[in-house]
Amino acid sequence: MTHGEKAGALFLEGYNCAQSVVLAFADEMGILKETAARIASSFGGGLGQLREVCGCVSGMAIVAGELLGYSGPETGKPKADHYALIQELAEEFRKKNGSIICRDLLSGITSDTAPVPEARTDDYYKKRPCKDLAVCAAEILERKLEERKSTGSGEKRSEIREDKESRRHDVPPCMWGEAAWTAVFIWPQPGMAEWNQLHNACRQIDPNAGAEGDSQKHPDHQEDDPCDLKHDGHGDHIGDQGTDL
Repeated sequence: MTHGEKAGALFLEGYNCAQSVVLAFADEMGILKETAARIASSFGGGLGQLREVCGCVSGMAIVAGELLGYSGPETGKPKADHYALIQELAEEFRKKNGSIICRDLLSGITSDTAPVPEARTDDYYKKRPCKDLAVCAAEILERKLEERKSTGSGEKRSEIREDKESRRHDVPPCMWGEAAWTAVFIWPQPGMAEWNQLHNACRQIDPNAGAEGDSQKHPDHQEDDPCDLKHDGHGDHIGDQGTDL
Protein backbone atom coordinates (compact mmCIF):
# COMPACT_ATOMS: atom_id res chain seq x y z
CA MET A 1 0.00 0.00 0.00
CA THR A 2 1.38 3.42 -0.94
CA HIS A 3 1.53 6.28 1.53
CA GLY A 4 -1.25 7.98 -0.41
CA GLU A 5 -3.47 4.94 -0.10
CA LYS A 6 -2.70 4.74 3.61
CA ALA A 7 -3.59 8.40 4.11
CA GLY A 8 -6.88 8.00 2.26
CA ALA A 9 -7.82 4.91 4.25
CA LEU A 10 -6.93 6.62 7.53
CA PHE A 11 -9.15 9.58 6.72
CA LEU A 12 -12.05 7.22 6.03
CA GLU A 13 -11.40 5.65 9.45
CA GLY A 14 -12.17 9.02 11.05
CA TYR A 15 -8.75 10.61 11.52
CA ASN A 16 -8.51 14.29 10.63
CA CYS A 17 -6.68 15.47 7.53
CA ALA A 18 -3.36 16.18 9.25
CA GLN A 19 -3.44 12.94 11.23
CA SER A 20 -4.12 10.94 8.07
CA VAL A 21 -0.95 12.22 6.41
CA VAL A 22 1.27 11.95 9.48
CA LEU A 23 0.04 8.48 10.42
CA ALA A 24 0.80 7.27 6.91
CA PHE A 25 4.49 7.95 7.66
CA ALA A 26 4.55 6.82 11.31
CA ASP A 27 6.76 3.82 10.52
CA GLU A 28 9.31 5.99 8.71
CA MET A 29 9.38 8.38 11.66
CA GLY A 30 9.77 5.48 14.08
CA ILE A 31 6.96 6.56 16.36
CA LEU A 32 3.85 4.84 17.61
CA LYS A 33 0.57 5.34 15.81
CA GLU A 34 -0.94 6.90 18.94
CA THR A 35 1.95 9.34 19.24
CA ALA A 36 1.70 10.35 15.58
CA ALA A 37 -2.04 10.92 15.96
CA ARG A 38 -1.57 13.15 19.00
CA ILE A 39 1.19 15.19 17.35
CA ALA A 40 -1.06 15.97 14.38
CA SER A 41 -4.36 16.23 16.25
CA SER A 42 -4.39 20.05 16.52
CA PHE A 43 -3.93 20.71 12.80
CA GLY A 44 -7.21 19.33 11.45
CA GLY A 45 -9.67 21.68 9.78
CA GLY A 46 -6.98 24.20 8.93
CA LEU A 47 -5.59 24.36 12.49
CA GLY A 48 -8.27 23.52 15.02
CA GLN A 49 -11.11 24.14 12.56
CA LEU A 50 -9.97 27.73 11.88
CA ARG A 51 -9.90 27.01 8.13
CA GLU A 52 -6.36 28.33 7.71
CA VAL A 53 -3.53 26.21 6.23
CA CYS A 54 -4.95 22.83 5.18
CA GLY A 55 -4.18 20.09 7.67
CA CYS A 56 -2.84 17.92 4.85
CA VAL A 57 -0.16 20.55 4.17
CA SER A 58 0.59 20.81 7.88
CA GLY A 59 0.88 17.03 7.98
CA MET A 60 3.49 17.11 5.22
CA ALA A 61 5.43 19.72 7.19
CA ILE A 62 5.32 17.67 10.39
CA VAL A 63 6.69 14.56 8.68
CA ALA A 64 9.29 16.54 6.72
CA GLY A 65 10.45 18.19 9.93
CA GLU A 66 10.90 14.88 11.70
CA LEU A 67 12.65 13.13 8.83
CA LEU A 68 14.55 15.98 7.17
CA GLY A 69 14.44 18.90 9.60
CA TYR A 70 17.09 20.61 11.71
CA SER A 71 17.25 20.35 15.50
CA GLY A 72 19.52 23.18 16.65
CA PRO A 73 18.98 26.92 17.10
CA GLU A 74 19.89 27.45 13.47
CA THR A 75 19.92 30.83 11.77
CA GLY A 76 21.68 30.00 8.52
CA LYS A 77 21.71 27.39 5.79
CA PRO A 78 20.04 24.44 7.62
CA LYS A 79 16.99 26.57 8.39
CA ALA A 80 16.92 28.12 4.91
CA ASP A 81 17.24 24.72 3.24
CA HIS A 82 14.43 23.26 5.31
CA TYR A 83 12.11 26.21 4.74
CA ALA A 84 12.82 25.90 1.01
CA LEU A 85 11.75 22.25 1.21
CA ILE A 86 8.50 23.15 2.98
CA GLN A 87 7.78 25.82 0.38
CA GLU A 88 8.37 23.28 -2.39
CA LEU A 89 5.92 20.86 -0.81
CA ALA A 90 3.31 23.57 -0.28
CA GLU A 91 3.71 24.93 -3.80
CA GLU A 92 3.28 21.51 -5.39
CA PHE A 93 0.14 20.99 -3.32
CA ARG A 94 -1.12 24.44 -4.37
CA LYS A 95 -0.51 23.70 -8.06
CA LYS A 96 -2.47 20.46 -7.88
CA ASN A 97 -5.36 21.75 -5.76
CA GLY A 98 -5.54 25.49 -6.32
CA SER A 99 -4.76 26.55 -2.75
CA ILE A 100 -3.20 25.46 0.52
CA ILE A 101 -5.91 27.23 2.56
CA CYS A 102 -8.69 25.12 4.04
CA ARG A 103 -11.49 27.65 3.50
CA ASP A 104 -10.56 27.96 -0.16
CA LEU A 105 -10.39 24.22 -0.67
CA LEU A 106 -13.82 23.85 0.95
CA SER A 107 -15.34 26.90 -0.75
CA GLY A 108 -19.04 26.32 -1.34
CA ILE A 109 -19.01 23.35 1.03
CA THR A 110 -18.38 24.83 4.46
CA SER A 111 -16.76 27.80 6.15
CA ASP A 112 -17.78 26.79 9.65
CA THR A 113 -15.13 27.51 12.29
CA ALA A 114 -17.08 26.09 15.22
CA PRO A 115 -14.84 23.71 17.18
CA VAL A 116 -17.37 20.88 17.05
CA PRO A 117 -16.51 18.75 14.00
CA GLU A 118 -19.14 17.70 11.50
CA ALA A 119 -20.41 14.15 11.82
CA ARG A 120 -18.65 11.69 9.51
CA THR A 121 -21.66 10.60 7.48
CA ASP A 122 -21.76 9.23 3.92
CA ASP A 123 -22.79 12.70 2.76
CA TYR A 124 -19.78 14.20 4.55
CA TYR A 125 -17.38 12.01 2.58
CA LYS A 126 -19.22 12.56 -0.70
CA LYS A 127 -19.18 16.37 -0.62
CA ARG A 128 -15.68 16.97 0.76
CA PRO A 129 -12.37 16.64 -1.10
CA CYS A 130 -10.46 16.00 2.12
CA LYS A 131 -9.73 12.31 1.49
CA ASP A 132 -8.34 13.09 -1.95
CA LEU A 133 -6.31 15.99 -0.51
CA ALA A 134 -4.78 13.66 2.09
CA VAL A 135 -3.88 11.19 -0.66
CA CYS A 136 -2.37 13.99 -2.73
CA ALA A 137 -0.28 15.35 0.17
CA ALA A 138 1.06 11.91 1.08
CA GLU A 139 1.99 11.20 -2.54
CA ILE A 140 3.80 14.54 -2.88
CA LEU A 141 5.73 13.88 0.30
CA GLU A 142 6.51 10.29 -0.66
CA ARG A 143 8.03 11.45 -3.95
CA LYS A 144 10.06 14.13 -2.21
CA LEU A 145 11.43 11.69 0.35
CA GLU A 146 12.36 9.23 -2.39
CA GLU A 147 14.08 12.05 -4.26
CA ARG A 148 16.06 13.04 -1.17
CA LYS A 149 16.94 9.42 -0.50
CA SER A 150 18.23 8.90 -4.04
CA THR A 151 20.43 11.98 -3.82
CA GLY A 152 21.75 11.13 -0.35
CA SER A 153 19.93 13.99 1.41
CA GLY A 154 18.69 13.16 4.87
CA GLU A 155 21.29 10.39 5.26
CA LYS A 156 22.23 11.56 8.74
CA ARG A 157 18.62 11.43 9.89
CA SER A 158 18.39 7.89 8.56
CA GLU A 159 21.42 6.91 10.60
CA ILE A 160 19.88 8.43 13.71
CA ARG A 161 16.67 6.48 13.08
CA GLU A 162 18.60 3.21 12.78
CA ASP A 163 20.47 4.02 16.00
CA LYS A 164 17.17 4.59 17.79
CA GLU A 165 15.83 1.31 16.48
CA SER A 166 18.91 -0.52 17.78
CA ARG A 167 18.31 0.88 21.28
CA ARG A 168 14.94 -0.81 21.64
CA HIS A 169 16.71 -3.71 23.36
CA ASP A 170 18.34 -1.30 25.83
CA VAL A 171 15.03 -0.42 27.46
CA PRO A 172 14.82 -1.96 30.95
CA PRO A 173 11.96 -4.45 31.51
CA CYS A 174 9.98 -2.22 33.86
CA MET A 175 9.82 0.38 31.11
CA TRP A 176 8.23 -1.72 28.40
CA GLY A 177 5.07 -0.35 26.88
CA GLU A 178 3.96 2.54 24.73
CA ALA A 179 5.49 5.33 26.84
CA ALA A 180 8.85 3.58 26.97
CA TRP A 181 9.19 3.10 23.23
CA THR A 182 8.11 6.69 22.64
CA ALA A 183 10.78 7.91 25.04
CA VAL A 184 13.46 5.93 23.22
CA PHE A 185 12.67 7.92 20.10
CA ILE A 186 12.31 11.28 21.85
CA TRP A 187 15.76 11.20 23.46
CA PRO A 188 18.56 11.09 20.86
CA GLN A 189 21.16 10.04 23.44
CA PRO A 190 19.43 9.00 26.68
CA GLY A 191 21.66 9.11 29.74
CA MET A 192 21.10 7.95 33.29
CA ALA A 193 19.09 11.08 34.13
CA GLU A 194 16.61 10.31 31.35
CA TRP A 195 16.33 6.64 32.35
CA ASN A 196 15.74 7.64 35.96
CA GLN A 197 13.09 10.13 34.87
CA LEU A 198 11.28 7.45 32.90
CA HIS A 199 11.73 4.94 35.71
CA ASN A 200 10.09 7.32 38.19
CA ALA A 201 7.21 7.86 35.78
CA CYS A 202 6.77 4.08 35.52
CA ARG A 203 6.72 3.80 39.30
CA GLN A 204 3.97 6.42 39.54
CA ILE A 205 1.86 4.46 37.09
CA ASP A 206 2.65 1.08 38.65
CA PRO A 207 4.48 1.02 42.02
CA ASN A 208 5.42 -2.61 41.34
CA ALA A 209 6.96 -1.91 37.93
CA GLY A 210 10.33 -3.60 37.69
CA ALA A 211 9.91 -5.35 41.02
CA GLU A 212 11.73 -8.62 41.58
CA GLY A 213 9.69 -11.51 40.25
CA ASP A 214 7.95 -9.40 37.64
CA SER A 215 6.18 -11.93 35.41
CA GLN A 216 6.43 -9.71 32.32
CA LYS A 217 10.16 -9.90 31.79
CA HIS A 218 11.17 -9.73 28.15
CA PRO A 219 13.14 -12.74 26.89
CA ASP A 220 16.01 -10.39 26.00
CA HIS A 221 16.18 -9.19 29.61
CA GLN A 222 16.16 -12.28 31.79
CA GLU A 223 18.90 -10.91 34.00
CA ASP A 224 18.64 -8.27 36.71
CA ASP A 225 16.30 -5.42 35.91
CA PRO A 226 18.30 -2.13 35.99
CA CYS A 227 15.16 -0.44 37.30
CA ASP A 228 15.01 -2.66 40.34
CA LEU A 229 17.14 -0.46 42.58
CA LYS A 230 18.24 -3.20 44.97
CA HIS A 231 21.74 -3.58 46.32
CA ASP A 232 24.07 -5.89 44.42
CA GLY A 233 25.89 -7.08 47.53
CA HIS A 234 28.68 -4.52 47.31
CA GLY A 235 26.74 -1.58 48.63
CA ASP A 236 26.11 -0.24 45.13
CA HIS A 237 22.77 0.25 43.49
CA ILE A 238 22.15 -1.47 40.21
CA GLY A 239 21.59 1.41 37.82
CA ASP A 240 24.13 3.80 39.36
CA GLN A 241 25.84 6.35 37.15
CA GLY A 242 28.62 3.94 36.27
CA THR A 243 26.27 1.25 34.99
CA ASP A 244 26.07 0.88 31.23
CA LEU A 245 22.42 0.39 30.32
